[in-house]
Amino acid sequence: MTSHVSVGPSRWRWATEDDEPRAGTGDELIRQLASGRLPPYALVWREGWGEWLPAMQVEELAEAFPEAGPLGTRTARPSSIPGIPPVPVSDYPRLRHLAKAAPFGWPDGFDGQDEQEVITSEVPAAALIEAARAMTQPSPPRDLGLQEAVRASRIPEHGPPPHRLLDERIPPSGPALPLAAEFGLQGLLEEEAPRASGSLWLRAHGLWIALAAIGLGLGLTFAVRHLWVPPDARSRAVPSLSTSRRALEAPASEARVAPAAVTLPPVEPPPEPGCRLLHPPASIDDWAVADVRPLIASPSNDAAVIAYAQSHKSATGGVLDVETLQLTRRFWQQEERQIYSVTPLVAGTKAGYHVERMGGNVAFARALDTLPPLRVGMNDDGFVLGRLVTGGAEARPQRLWELPFGSKLSVPEVVAHPLGFTLATRAGKTSGKVRVGLLGNAGQPLSGLAELGPEGWDFGRPALASGPDQTVLSVTRRASAENPDTLYLARAKNGELPLELTLFPVPAGGEAELLAPVIAALPDGGFALMWSQGAGSRRVVRLQQLSLSLEPLGRALDLTSADPALGGAMAAALHWAGDRLLAFYFVRRDEGHSLWVGSLSCGR
Repeated sequence: MTSHVSVGPSRWRWATEDDEPRAGTGDELIRQLASGRLPPYALVWREGWGEWLPAMQVEELAEAFPEAGPLGTRTARPSSIPGIPPVPVSDYPRLRHLAKAAPFGWPDGFDGQDEQEVITSEVPAAALIEAARAMTQPSPPRDLGLQEAVRASRIPEHGPPPHRLLDERIPPSGPALPLAAEFGLQGLLEEEAPRASGSLWLRAHGLWIALAAIGLGLGLTFAVRHLWVPPDARSRAVPSLSTSRRALEAPASEARVAPAAVTLPPVEPPPEPGCRLLHPPASIDDWAVADVRPLIASPSNDAAVIAYAQSHKSATGGVLDVETLQLTRRFWQQEERQIYSVTPLVAGTKAGYHVERMGGNVAFARALDTLPPLRVGMNDDGFVLGRLVTGGAEARPQRLWELPFGSKLSVPEVVAHPLGFTLATRAGKTSGKVRVGLLGNAGQPLSGLAELGPEGWDFGRPALASGPDQTVLSVTRRASAENPDTLYLARAKNGELPLELTLFPVPAGGEAELLAPVIAALPDGGFALMWSQGAGSRRVVRLQQLSLSLEPLGRALDLTSADPALGGAMAAALHWAGDRLLAFYFVRRDEGHSLWVGSLSCGR
């Protein structure tokens, strides 16, 4: 084949779906494409271009694909404004489909300028559905009929008859869903399904209906013949004492009686340990700040009050229906000062909200739902406690514990139990040290401010939960050059400090995410632990039920991996309400995060 001129040392940029754009020379880019580290459809850009192009369509990069043969190329539009244009990530589903149509990433007919690509918006719905089904075959055809469907759709009104796919109603099938999701056709398939005729539906499902009817008939026949016992047989199944004596005293010829069947009541198998999903995750807000952990309270069994930050300057809150997961917004506040925390304050069935912002006499503070309400945070004196008065005015705080000068503090995590409160925070100068302390019901310190872990360990933000008898702390040790991220638990009796860290075995599938673990107490005395796992858009949220001794019960449940749209998730909060566990988590979007919630049942 003809040789191509090397790109040389000029600077290029390239991007995949999950990573930030990277820069390098043309030779470096070609090496990564040729070795397979970058897919042929990776988007590339260079100085002077006004758009990103897939590498497989750039002439200067053709030597990275020696087996592709001479192919048609595209010329980038010249740049009309300075700077780098945004990466068109939305193009990737179509580019992936084009690249998978041939062993080394090139579809048939790609060498023609008019047939470089298939614009899905120009393909009739029925043709796309049929293409989705064709891709599920063991050896799918390289030509899915999309090009022909495009040409047919452009035929004049009085031209030749259109392709057969344009007139037939093709019911969507289950195996077609993966490709449909890749094309973004989920809604199209669901919309097409109700229009399928009854005859087509019966033809597609008739065999399964017949098999199910036969199986049901056989099962009923077996039950009647072998399991059902007539009432008189039940009376003979357990003979009386006098009958038994007569049988023993009778001659052997008379004593031989056919044994009667004994029917035992069915034994219900014990429920499988672990949590299971009751209500699939639902979005309750398109905007939320992942740095501000949501706080939840329960005024009743069927409702939960949640408070969080919509932006770094906007605080919000509302009442969540536990059954339907519908949020009714009751509070919204915006000021120019940055938000530290938003706390629901529940009195009976009424809920109020307290917002801590930058610029007060206490920094990194949060409110405690007590009477009267208290607030904990830090100032120049160290770790302090203050009181909230009517109207939100600030009273002079009192020092609880001294902190090293220059310490940085995370918003404290506080959990209530019958003996008062347990408090944990990440406080240190350079590395993140986790410190824990005890407060009485009136806010008085009951212990010193103790430090967890060996010297030099760097922790993320901790989380706390208290059950009837014990308090549990969860925290991530940040990765170092020698060790990956690891997840730790510590427990103690209520009123004592949880100081002894125990490594939690994170299931395979990626490292524990920083700052993400959250924990909640369950009614049976156990706990539920939730954390983020993975990286970038592949990050998922997992949940594990724990016993009283913090041993895993059942398997870890992947809350977000079932829906690829929920990638890039981060654990936010757990809360038990009524008869179920509410799991809140953030999902990354283009310019921030959205807030989602699902409900679970957890039992032995």
